[in-house]
Amino acid sequence: MQARFRRILAGCVTQCVAVLYIKSVFKMCPMVPISLLAAILFALIEYASGEGSPKLFFYPTVRTKGSNEERIQLYNGQILHVSFWTNETIRPSASSTSYDCKVTSFSPSTANVDDCHVEYDSGNQRLNGSFRASADLLGHTDIKVIIFASPNQTYINDKIHTIVVQKQSVAQHIFLGSIILLVSLNYINMGCALDMNVIKETLRKPIGPVVGLTTQYGVMPSLSYLTAVYLLSQPYLQLGLFTFGCSPGGGASNMWTVLLGGNLNLSITMTFLSTVASLGFMPLWLFTVGKMFFNETAPRIPFRNILTGLVGIVIPVGVGLIMQRVCPKGTVFCKKILTPFSITMIVFIVIFGTWVNLYMFRLLTWEITLAAMVNVWTGFLIGLIAARVSGLSWPDAVTVMVETGIQNTGVSIVLLGVSLPKPDGDMSAIIPVTASVVTPIPLTVLWIVLKILRCLKGPAHKEAAHDKEDVRFLSAHNNEKSSYSG
Repeated sequence: MQARFRRILAGCVTQCVAVLYIKSVFKMCPMVPISLLAAILFALIEYASGEGSPKLFFYPTVRTKGSNEERIQLYNGQILHVSFWTNETIRPSASSTSYDCKVTSFSPSTANVDDCHVEYDSGNQRLNGSFRASADLLGHTDIKVIIFASPNQTYINDKIHTIVVQKQSVAQHIFLGSIILLVSLNYINMGCALDMNVIKETLRKPIGPVVGLTTQYGVMPSLSYLTAVYLLSQPYLQLGLFTFGCSPGGGASNMWTVLLGGNLNLSITMTFLSTVASLGFMPLWLFTVGKMFFNETAPRIPFRNILTGLVGIVIPVGVGLIMQRVCPKGTVFCKKILTPFSITMIVFIVIFGTWVNLYMFRLLTWEITLAAMVNVWTGFLIGLIAARVSGLSWPDAVTVMVETGIQNTGVSIVLLGVSLPKPDGDMSAIIPVTASVVTPIPLTVLWIVLKILRCLKGPAHKEAAHDKEDVRFLSAHNNEKSSYSG
């Protein structure tokens, strides 16, 4: 009320100054004193009417980070009974009146409300009531409560901001744990198929890694920025796409490299270098260009998650490299199951990942889908063109293409979750989730086309292609012979 009174007093003073100015211009005007008194009278009436309108308090509520604003917080799918009461005593003359209430939600698709009732508590001479709120979809809404002192008289009209956030389910925890386990096992398989001599040669002449890093941290952030600005309107969605475009390469790129006949040695090298480079490039992009999307909040780079991802690559790949020396027969087995295991993992991630994040697809719009497709698919195309223009072979070009277009969705989701207030962080995650869904589409089409071409070229080409895969994935032809002889 003090803030309200200050605003009214300021308005009153302004009107008085205006009247006095008019008086100085039109001296001896008899209407000037009347106008001055009217301005003061209107200000006092407005203040008195504000004082007579009680305010409602709600429970349970949470406070917004960085402000004193209270709001109701619901978890997606939750039903919550919200209590409310007046902030001042009711005059005895009004206590004999029977009260009724009406509750409405500005966005029923986000949170629906019903079952509102109110009663007069003669003990503390205040009104107490409650209503039921049902969360249905992530987002924001306002809930308005109107209390009637009689059928035609509104006694209180108040509202409170309400948010619906997502709570991680058991299925999501199981999915995350299973992905960590399966990815680690597949990295062991990849470690068994790596050739350190080839990796050393790649680092001596790092054409592929340089092209990949240029497209990864030069093209993709710029592309995601333009796509976000021209195809998306909501700031949190724009930020979600830009953050996704600044993220390092994802682990799925290594599996797709295997399926598409790319260079696995180059793929592992690029994934590692891309993750290390993200420690510098992500802050660079987000604290410069990204400022226009963050507004009042500041991005919080998930360095811990990035470093954890590095450890998650180095340790299992290192186990695979050790197996090449101490367990040759096990190494041969891991190489043989690398492709079918990768296919199984991709199918598992797409199906199970879609199921556990099914709630998010209710937020999906054609703009979000189009923006995700343009960003990812254009990234594939630019990566392939840049690699071929740089003189890289087809397997290396495929590797650069895959590493450019596939981003680490986990890093972007964590960054959005810790940087944005709820539920904006949860809602912005729809961008990386949608991108991960549309990513396999062109890669699957390319895989089918390559399979058809190999079939059309006959058995001789199949055998040659198989031999070529053996040379690419096995550590060395001489090591292969020693493995079978052992």
